[in-house]
Amino acid sequence: MTASAADVLATARSQIGTVERPAGSNRTPYGAEYGGDGQAWCAKFVWWVFRKSLASSLIPKAAFTPTFARWFRDKGQWGNTPRPGAVVFFDFPNDRMHRISHVGLVEAVNSDGTITTIEGNTSSGLRGSQRDGDGVWRRRRRTGIVGCGYPAYGRRDLPPASLTAKSDKAGREDVNEASPAIVDLMSEDQRSLANGLMVLLGEVELLRPIAARKWKHKHDGDVDAEEWTVGELRSSRSRCSRKRIRTEHSGRSTSAWSTAA
Repeated sequence: MTASAADVLATARSQIGTVERPAGSNRTPYGAEYGGDGQAWCAKFVWWVFRKSLASSLIPKAAFTPTFARWFRDKGQWGNTPRPGAVVFFDFPNDRMHRISHVGLVEAVNSDGTITTIEGNTSSGLRGSQRDGDGVWRRRRRTGIVGCGYPAYGRRDLPPASLTAKSDKAGREDVNEASPAIVDLMSEDQRSLANGLMVLLGEVELLRPIAARKWKHKHDGDVDAEEWTVGELRSSRSRCSRKRIRTEHSGRSTSAWSTAA
């Protein structure tokens, strides 16, 4: 079974607050399991998270961040639209690297244009290195974003690109308060209900000109069906009519139910 973005993010959240031991050594459980402990470990943290989520096949084992990003590009799984569960790559301004040099996970996309991330080998605030910090921290980022890699999560589990965080003050890039991000994931049943409502609204829209013509015929009034709203149709008849209406469509007679209520 393919792991979901929610699985990966849950694993990443469980590591927030983990720091190097001893301080400044780059020694972490992630580097120890990956190999090459004591070196830069932001990519190793992401690899570790996917491994613990039983999703290691969804990303490469690559500690060098440009190679990590190139893997997604080569597979056609690259873009500029952040979404929860995406692997996000950074080139921070004024760090004299002039290339992708840091990586993390998108936790949420915020309405103000920022993204909430979970990153390893970063600092908990604006002070300190953003790509060579001391631990795993939740951050809010706006600048330095190069692009995103999209792991091939199971289709049902891939969050939509427009997903936003309802409440998130955990990032330290632009704010200094901390609280967990709340991500509003829509379930499959909720999506089915939403689709059903859209179909129903389409049916009501089709019935609008029919109801307008019937009203005009009965009252000999001047009715422009295009100016009628659903609310006006509802107010014109307070009772729900179950009367069959005969309409003409594509040269043959069809039936529809009037829905003014």
